[in-house]
Amino acid sequence: MATTAESKWKTILPPLLLLAGLIAAWELASLWFNIPEYLLPRPSRIVTVAILKRAILWRHMGITLEEVLLGFLVGFIVGFGLALVMFFSTTLRRALNPIIVISQTVPVVALGPILVIWLGYNIWPKIIVVALIVFFPLTVNTFDGLIACDPDLITLLRSMGASRWQIFRKVQLPNALPFITSASKVAVTFSVIGAVVAEWIGSDRGLGAYILQTNAQIRTPEMFAAIFVTSIMGIILFFIAQAIENLLIPWQKGGKVKRSIQSYLSRS
Repeated sequence: MATTAESKWKTILPPLLLLAGLIAAWELASLWFNIPEYLLPRPSRIVTVAILKRAILWRHMGITLEEVLLGFLVGFIVGFGLALVMFFSTTLRRALNPIIVISQTVPVVALGPILVIWLGYNIWPKIIVVALIVFFPLTVNTFDGLIACDPDLITLLRSMGASRWQIFRKVQLPNALPFITSASKVAVTFSVIGAVVAEWIGSDRGLGAYILQTNAQIRTPEMFAAIFVTSIMGIILFFIAQAIENLLIPWQKGGKVKRSIQSYLSRS
């Protein structure tokens, strides 16, 4: 137990020390060079403003978080569904592949105003923008996980009379779980960026809109405080996704996919 705790500290301590050093250097440089607050506020000032403005930041964060979670949910469902369709149908795979790739070549900044015109100044344009960012990594990684199974294992199960559904449920889907959870960790982080960008395009609420408002009024400490809250939200969502991954595939330590399949089969 002590060895495990020591190993964890060895992993966590270096980045924490580096981050603390960078923040301290920022604070000292701001004081030493007397940098104006409207150009670059000190970290201590940013934290103070975040505490003083916590009610406003909390309200805007709630709106952004709702957009992130709903957009991620829609993007996850669409991405997972498309991956299944492409996995089970070669014809649909060939038809969908170029469309999925093309969907990622359209800049979100260009698509956002069109969605606002079509759907109005409500939550739906933000949800769609987040979903568009989320679904692509989910689709690609889920499909890659489904086709990455050991062909010898599949042949063995077929020789034992296993149906296609049984092979999918007991081998291919568990094999894809590490791919799905990895894509989810990336997607949930990017979804925060997507929601903020969507709010820049057409919204008067949310952290993205608050960042624009404070920037226009040169309230730089408040703008940095909003950016700080946005970053914290993304980090928390990432670690939640990491915790869910640990719950779903606790045997997936070290990326041993074959071990995960064998463990899943033994429990089925």
